[in-house]
Amino acid sequence: MGNIHNGPERRSARRFKVELELRYRAVVPPSTSWGAGKTLDISRKGILFAADDSLAPSTLVEIVVDWPANTKGGVPLNLTIRGQVVRIQKGAVHAIAVKFRRYEFVACA
Repeated sequence: MGNIHNGPERRSARRFKVELELRYRAVVPPSTSWGAGKTLDISRKGILFAADDSLAPSTLVEIVVDWPANTKGGVPLNLTIRGQVVRIQKGAVHAIAVKFRRYEFVACA
């Protein structure tokens, strides 16, 4: 997915196009159900992902990305993200941009 604006690039962090499976849910307001999606690109400050369901701008979300690497012991890793929805591009599949508040790699049990 390219830059949807016609002006100069304004992002302060380099984006990497990568497609990984993820699940997400609203933290505020709280949700117990998880949606599914795929990353479109990711940087050190945020993530853009595709999802069937939309989220409202400013929604605080938790995202768990199935990371393509394992620990040295061979245990799969997840990238767990807390962030805020900053932009939504609606369509047959919604593109949701989230600015990171915090993130960490977590070994899967």
